[in-house]
Amino acid sequence: ACTGKIGSVCFCLGGGLSLFVSTLRPMDATVIYYGALPGVQPDLSKLHGPVLGHYAEHDDWASPAAANALKQQISGASGVSVEFHQYAGAEHAFFNDTRPEVHKPDASRQAWDRTLAFYAKNLR
Repeated sequence: ACTGKIGSVCFCLGGGLSLFVSTLRPMDATVIYYGALPGVQPDLSKLHGPVLGHYAEHDDWASPAAANALKQQISGASGVSVEFHQYAGAEHAFFNDTRPEVHKPDASRQAWDRTLAFYAKNLR
Protein backbone atom coordinates (compact mmCIF):
# COMPACT_ATOMS: atom_id res chain seq x y z
CA ALA A 1 0.00 0.00 0.00
CA CYS A 2 1.21 3.47 -0.83
CA THR A 3 1.89 5.58 2.25
CA GLY A 4 2.42 8.79 0.29
CA LYS A 5 6.01 8.98 1.49
CA ILE A 6 8.88 9.39 -0.97
CA GLY A 7 12.43 8.06 -0.94
CA SER A 8 15.36 8.70 -3.20
CA VAL A 9 18.31 6.42 -4.06
CA CYS A 10 21.07 6.49 -6.63
CA PHE A 11 24.67 5.49 -7.26
CA CYS A 12 27.96 7.36 -7.81
CA LEU A 13 27.33 10.89 -9.10
CA GLY A 14 23.64 9.98 -8.92
CA GLY A 15 24.12 9.32 -5.20
CA GLY A 16 25.20 12.91 -4.80
CA LEU A 17 22.24 13.99 -6.90
CA SER A 18 19.94 11.93 -4.68
CA LEU A 19 21.11 14.06 -1.77
CA PHE A 20 20.87 17.28 -3.79
CA VAL A 21 17.30 16.55 -4.93
CA SER A 22 16.37 15.83 -1.31
CA THR A 23 17.30 19.41 -0.45
CA LEU A 24 15.05 20.76 -3.23
CA ARG A 25 12.04 18.49 -2.77
CA PRO A 26 11.47 17.10 0.71
CA MET A 27 12.16 13.37 0.75
CA ASP A 28 11.16 11.14 3.62
CA ALA A 29 14.30 9.02 3.21
CA THR A 30 17.46 9.49 1.12
CA VAL A 31 20.00 6.81 0.21
CA ILE A 32 23.43 7.52 -1.26
CA TYR A 33 25.67 4.86 -2.79
CA TYR A 34 29.27 6.18 -2.90
CA GLY A 35 28.09 9.57 -3.99
CA ALA A 36 29.60 13.00 -3.62
CA LEU A 37 28.90 16.41 -5.09
CA PRO A 38 32.21 17.86 -6.24
CA GLY A 39 32.00 21.61 -6.57
CA VAL A 40 28.37 21.79 -5.43
CA GLN A 41 27.14 22.68 -1.96
CA PRO A 42 23.40 22.11 -1.54
CA ASP A 43 21.54 23.72 1.33
CA LEU A 44 21.67 20.71 3.66
CA SER A 45 19.50 22.52 6.20
CA LYS A 46 16.57 21.79 3.88
CA LEU A 47 16.80 18.02 4.31
CA HIS A 48 13.53 16.68 5.64
CA GLY A 49 14.17 12.98 6.27
CA PRO A 50 17.00 10.70 7.35
CA VAL A 51 19.98 9.89 5.13
CA LEU A 52 21.69 6.53 4.64
CA GLY A 53 25.05 6.36 2.89
CA HIS A 54 27.09 3.42 1.57
CA TYR A 55 30.79 3.99 0.89
CA ALA A 56 33.81 1.89 -0.06
CA GLU A 57 36.96 1.60 2.00
CA HIS A 58 39.08 2.15 -1.13
CA ASP A 59 37.61 4.99 -3.15
CA ASP A 60 39.60 7.83 -4.68
CA TRP A 61 36.45 9.71 -5.75
CA ALA A 62 34.24 9.44 -2.67
CA SER A 63 36.98 8.70 -0.16
CA PRO A 64 36.32 7.65 3.43
CA ALA A 65 37.49 11.12 4.53
CA ALA A 66 35.12 12.82 2.08
CA ALA A 67 32.25 10.57 3.21
CA ASN A 68 32.94 11.37 6.85
CA ALA A 69 33.08 15.09 6.09
CA LEU A 70 29.76 14.85 4.23
CA LYS A 71 28.18 13.00 7.13
CA GLN A 72 29.34 15.71 9.54
CA GLN A 73 28.04 18.45 7.22
CA ILE A 74 24.63 16.80 6.97
CA SER A 75 24.41 16.28 10.73
CA GLY A 76 25.49 19.81 11.52
CA ALA A 77 23.28 21.54 8.99
CA SER A 78 20.08 19.54 9.08
CA GLY A 79 19.56 17.76 12.36
CA VAL A 80 18.23 14.70 10.48
CA SER A 81 19.42 11.21 11.32
CA VAL A 82 22.49 10.26 9.28
CA GLU A 83 23.84 6.73 9.03
CA PHE A 84 26.86 6.01 6.82
CA HIS A 85 28.47 2.61 6.31
CA GLN A 86 31.91 1.87 4.96
CA TYR A 87 32.47 -1.52 3.32
CA ALA A 88 35.85 -3.09 4.09
CA GLY A 89 37.91 -4.12 1.09
CA ALA A 90 35.42 -2.56 -1.32
CA GLU A 91 36.21 -0.12 -4.11
CA HIS A 92 34.10 2.56 -5.75
CA ALA A 93 31.16 1.00 -7.65
CA PHE A 94 31.22 -2.16 -5.51
CA PHE A 95 27.49 -2.63 -6.17
CA ASN A 96 27.90 -2.72 -9.97
CA ASP A 97 27.62 -6.38 -10.95
CA THR A 98 28.54 -5.58 -14.57
CA ARG A 99 32.05 -4.64 -13.45
CA PRO A 100 33.61 -7.81 -12.02
CA GLU A 101 36.86 -6.00 -11.22
CA VAL A 102 35.11 -3.97 -8.48
CA HIS A 103 31.88 -5.86 -7.71
CA LYS A 104 31.67 -7.11 -4.13
CA PRO A 105 28.64 -9.41 -3.84
CA ASP A 106 28.70 -9.63 -0.02
CA ALA A 107 29.00 -5.86 0.43
CA SER A 108 26.30 -5.32 -2.20
CA ARG A 109 23.88 -7.66 -0.43
CA GLN A 110 24.55 -6.06 2.93
CA ALA A 111 24.13 -2.55 1.52
CA TRP A 112 20.89 -3.49 -0.24
CA ASP A 113 19.51 -5.18 2.88
CA ARG A 114 20.31 -2.02 4.84
CA THR A 115 18.64 0.10 2.17
CA LEU A 116 15.45 -1.98 2.25
CA ALA A 117 15.35 -1.93 6.07
CA PHE A 118 15.92 1.85 6.04
CA TYR A 119 13.04 2.34 3.63
CA ALA A 120 10.78 -0.05 5.56
CA LYS A 121 11.41 2.02 8.69
CA ASN A 122 11.13 5.48 7.15
CA LEU A 123 8.59 5.16 4.37
CA ARG A 124 5.75 3.48 6.26
